[in-house]
Amino acid sequence: MSAAINGPTARTVPAVCSIIPSISYFGIMSSADFHSEAVLVLPFTPGIWYCITIQKMGQVRLLKITREWIRAVAPNAAAFNKAREFVKSLSGCTASPDHSLLSGVCKGSGEDKYAVSADFIRPEAPAYYCACPSRQKPCKHALALMLAFAEDPESFTASPVSPKDASRRAKSRAPYASPNQGRASGGRNKSADAKRAAAQAHGLQNALLMAETLAREGFGAQNGKTLNALRAQNRALGDSYLPGVQTAFARILSLLSETDNRDISRKAAFRELAVFYALCRRSLEYFNARRHKSAPLDTQIETWCGRVWHTKELADLGLIQRDARLVQLAFESRDNPASREFEDTGWWAVLGAAEEISLFSEPRPALVATRTLRPFRAAGRMREEDSCESIVNAPFLARYPDGIRVRWDEFSLSAPVRADFDTLLSLAKPLSHYIKQFRDGRADPLVSRELPVLAGFSAVETDNDGRFWLRGEGDAALLLDGETAALLPSSLLPEHRAMFLLLSAPDGRNVRGEALSLAGLDGVTRLKG
Repeated sequence: MSAAINGPTARTVPAVCSIIPSISYFGIMSSADFHSEAVLVLPFTPGIWYCITIQKMGQVRLLKITREWIRAVAPNAAAFNKAREFVKSLSGCTASPDHSLLSGVCKGSGEDKYAVSADFIRPEAPAYYCACPSRQKPCKHALALMLAFAEDPESFTASPVSPKDASRRAKSRAPYASPNQGRASGGRNKSADAKRAAAQAHGLQNALLMAETLAREGFGAQNGKTLNALRAQNRALGDSYLPGVQTAFARILSLLSETDNRDISRKAAFRELAVFYALCRRSLEYFNARRHKSAPLDTQIETWCGRVWHTKELADLGLIQRDARLVQLAFESRDNPASREFEDTGWWAVLGAAEEISLFSEPRPALVATRTLRPFRAAGRMREEDSCESIVNAPFLARYPDGIRVRWDEFSLSAPVRADFDTLLSLAKPLSHYIKQFRDGRADPLVSRELPVLAGFSAVETDNDGRFWLRGEGDAALLLDGETAALLPSSLLPEHRAMFLLLSAPDGRNVRGEALSLAGLDGVTRLKG
């Protein structure tokens, strides 16, 4: 693997994205002068672009690290400015012969000193290590180390890669080396699983009492004081490893707190409370069996309760797809007052055959989502994702058990070509197929309430009430909501397809859709994000 930095180019397509926190912006280069495996273009300053070319050369050459590049990868401006103050606190700085590994010791704000390093063995996914307690990646000490190298690389003593660092590099690929060879429990310690299940069962009993109290007293009897008491009880579930349950109940309380359209919000709260109670009963039965080690892993219940799935666990469950190619169809950022988080969601199409893993009794869908959660209180310290117009090539694509969400830890980018859009359009199915699929799956409360689909249609019509309808083959029709419906043309060429989300209508019985983008042979037109 080799990496080199090239100067500005006039032939750059400014398509930007932020797929991993460690590198802020990427684009694609249209120049025919490069014949590398991947070309990553980073905008350091307005109008000036640098690129990292990655090729299979078996060795990493000097990676030119500039102050502008460091500013781009910093989690926020405050961390970068603080790092400049820490440069003078560094000591024992070393660099590997190929400059792919920088190491040093940095004095902290107090008397503590922290061992810190920056590893560029994979330029597409730099790794930062520091002994400090900061959760930011890279932290201010790692930024200071890179700033010191950018300002004076000759001050770094040449040193071979230590056995510890070599082992860390090897472990970074270990989770993908042997999928399906972990423990049946998903790779966790069985004794620890039993103790966790006991705590979760106890927490679910309390959640059921909360739901029963709310149902017994009635929604009309709730006021600010009683709702705050229920919120306090919900927060007390924090020791029960049930973040998903807490979020679901917080959503119900949020609906009951709404003052506008109170009748609609209370009806929605009633439906969600019924689903919440049913899932808590089902989950309690499951975790009571798990605490006695008499039940197999139920990935759907675990996911609803908020289990954090590690890549190794997903690999053990056979949920790793190799050499995946993805194209982003839409991107949106929402705020969730119930969980007090921002949700950055990218909707993607997997170009290639979907794996035969059941969901709605169908192969795992070709349309998937990446989701990043940013707590309100920490939003200023975390990088927000953005849209991506390049093809993402992921050596290992990890799929979550819910069938929709995915993630990848390393990737390269390439420019989309006509064949990619041919493949994209071939993934579309009739509108009636998706509507039936969604209605059939809706009977299971553990199934996602949002189904991303890509469907062909003939026209967009408006009725006497000004509502938009998507017309498909035969009598198939879908009610569209949101401002994006007005952006769809009334008639389309046969090769166009629409990407949208299928959602439950407010009455809880019907199906509606939210148009997000329009795909054709010439590319993707985003209606949102």
